[in-house]
Order: sequence, then structure tokens, then C-alpha cells
Amino acid sequence: MAVGGEGGMLTTTVSELTDAVSLVVNHGRSPSLESMQLGSNLRMSEVSAAIGTVQLSHLDSWVGRRREIAEIYHQAFADHPLLSTPKVRPGAKHAWHQYCLSTEYPDQLVAHLEEHGIDARRYYVTPCHRQNVFAKHPQHEVILPVTATLSSTLVAIPVMHGLKDDEIERIIAAVTSFSVPQH
Repeated sequence: MAVGGEGGMLTTTVSELTDAVSLVVNHGRSPSLESMQLGSNLRMSEVSAAIGTVQLSHLDSWVGRRREIAEIYHQAFADHPLLSTPKVRPGAKHAWHQYCLSTEYPDQLVAHLEEHGIDARRYYVTPCHRQNVFAKHPQHEVILPVTATLSSTLVAIPVMHGLKDDEIERIIAAVTSFSVPQH
């Protein structure tokens, strides 16, 4: 859900979380407007909230469509020699915010898809624990082998609910035509 810009919602039954989040999203201020901690202005406007409320009524069908597209991709790419499709744990239901393929040639795959007019991106090149904001954290320099592999191999392809069947076919054709890059 895009809510016409930035926005979001958090629900919880844990009162400590409610209080902590309320501080962060309101400049770190208490209800009496005293600054209690560093924070930001993360409150959503009424217009964005209204858009989000309408979009919320479509959320189940949008997620359902993303799941359909992901299943089509799973089948289409299952036997591709250079690609691995995402795995979903048994019993889990994935919302498919991203559909990320794994390949030893991520930059070449992105370039190949761009040549075919397909928007593909590498969103997670720097693992969370290696981001600059965590430079002083004890785990910043820790090597996490699975994380390192995934961050260096993932490529996100379009999976948004608004994709039409012919667009999905075009994406599949472009992805399946990807071959070993020549050096």
C-alpha cells in the first residue's frame, strides 16, 4: 500500500511498544510535548490516512494477486540453470513485497532485464548489520555467510498486483532468456 506517499501503521497489544512508538513518531515528545528522546515527524496526514483506509479494503486481493504472480514465476523459473527462486517455509503465507531471484550474476541479470525494458533492482546489496548507521555496533564487522551470499546475489523483479498477464509473460520471457554472460 502506498497511501499516496509515505505512511504506515503499527498495531500492538503491548502498551510499552505503543508508548515507545508514539514517542518516536512525534519528534520524541511526550503527550505534554516534552522531548523525551530523539525522534522524527513520522505522523501520517489525514489525506494519506484516508487513501490508506480505502486501499486497506483492497489489500487481500492485492496480496492474493502477488501470490498468483509469485507462483507463476516459481513454475517458470524452477529449472533455470542460473537462477534460484525464493523459498517459502511450509505453513507460511508470503505477501511478496519483493520477488527476488538469486544468481551468481546479479549485475548482468539486471542489465539483461533492462535491455528488455524490465525494471529489476538489487535492493539489499549491503546487509542490515553492515549499514553505516550500525558502524559502532559490535556486529557491524561480523561476517554472516548466508547473509553475505544473499546480499550479493539477489535481484528483485516486478511482482506488483497491477501487473497484467501480458506483462508477466514479457517478464518471464526476458528472465528465461538470461544466459551465462560472456567475458
